[in-house]
Amino acid sequence: MIPNHVLVLGAPNTGKIRICELISSRKLDFSSVDSKSHSGLIFKTDLSTKYYSLKLNLLVDEYPQHRDSLECDLEEEEVKINELKAWRKEFLSDGYRELREAIDGLIFCVRIDQVSSKHIEESLHVFSDVRDKLIEDRGDGLFSVVVGNSNTRKINEEVEDLVIPFGFEYINLFEKGEDEFRVKIGQDRLLEIIETNEWSQMDLKKIGDPDAYNAKKRNDMSDMTRGLLNDQEGEEEILSKEIDLEEVLMKVQQAKQDVKDMDDDQKEAYTNKVIKDIIDFI
Repeated sequence: MIPNHVLVLGAPNTGKIRICELISSRKLDFSSVDSKSHSGLIFKTDLSTKYYSLKLNLLVDEYPQHRDSLECDLEEEEVKINELKAWRKEFLSDGYRELREAIDGLIFCVRIDQVSSKHIEESLHVFSDVRDKLIEDRGDGLFSVVVGNSNTRKINEEVEDLVIPFGFEYINLFEKGEDEFRVKIGQDRLLEIIETNEWSQMDLKKIGDPDAYNAKKRNDMSDMTRGLLNDQEGEEEILSKEIDLEEVLMKVQQAKQDVKDMDDDQKEAYTNKVIKDIIDFI
């Protein structure tokens, strides 16, 4: 199966690896990971829900690409934003077009308690440029979120106010569970976004026993055909199944008009076709 791809981008110590472990539902092996940079890491995992299964590649990228090159200036916001802008220029170049077309989701990570509101806002401008270019290259069907990691409520509320105008959803990685309205928050909300996304590559699962389902359809079609051939009885049969869809009744009325001048063999062949269409519609 062709894998799907999600880009996880952020500065050092912003929760990128923690997010990958959350999505993968397991601890990841870091024995071969270069401690000097987390740029270019790829974590492969499988995702399975009630409705589909798929393969997923989590692509981790980081700015600056070499942590030791900014050992003394890592907290310098101007340096960080310049590194991020340099990353944007490279990623939006023609050489990365094929990769951009394969990405299904973006997760932007920010350590919100260690940077100013100005830095976050400048970062959001860069993030939105990246998202807009991805949509331009691959079309719709892309999810994008901003993930912060702070357990201070006031800081999270301020950052969320900054994020919303850019069209991103903000998620606090320190939270989990549901709020007072039973809406998922934090880690659980991120997993919900992942699981409900319209992935470009996935294997749909068959719900229930397909043989039993097809047999039920044949039985329903047989019962409804007999009713339709008996004119008024057909409409009552459909109504007795509590199907109140206007379009279904319109199909029945049209079919009743069409079969008036047909012989018995023609009627049965025609009504079988109509009923099959109705069953598929239902």
